[in-house]
Amino acid sequence: MNRIREAAAHFALCDDSPLVDAGRYNPHLGSEDFLGTHPGANGTLTADEPTDGSPATRWAAAEDAAYPVTLDIGFGTDTTFDQVSLDEYTDSGTNPRVRTFALQRWDTGTGTWVTFASRDTGIGHDLTVTGFGGVTTSLLQVAPTGKIATEQYTPTTTEIAVYDG
Repeated sequence: MNRIREAAAHFALCDDSPLVDAGRYNPHLGSEDFLGTHPGANGTLTADEPTDGSPATRWAAAEDAAYPVTLDIGFGTDTTFDQVSLDEYTDSGTNPRVRTFALQRWDTGTGTWVTFASRDTGIGHDLTVTGFGGVTTSLLQVAPTGKIATEQYTPTTTEIAVYDG
């Protein structure tokens, strides 16, 4: 096996290659690539990435995930906001994927998710959702509920942020 990896290393991507992180992550294939040098998708598609403030990182649902797909963001304490900023990952080879979605807050009194905004016009690049008044919650759920008809892949998001005022 080591000789195969040595031979395959001649075909490894350079660190500055535009193809780094451009592949599609498949959790069924394990956490490392063939060379054993990079965790799946270079470890960049985890759920904490859309809230790190960097447009260079992102989250992606597993390729076999069924809609609705949900991504829960915990604030640690009750947080009030009246705007939610969302950004789907798009580049020259990745199209917007989400057609419909809902934004939900956690209701601790009932122990359920409550929808406070939904759209059927997609997320796309740099969407700010407003018009729902002020929401106070300790948990936000972004729930893509349907994909664009021509899209075969699951959602991938670079930013989720909330603002008040």
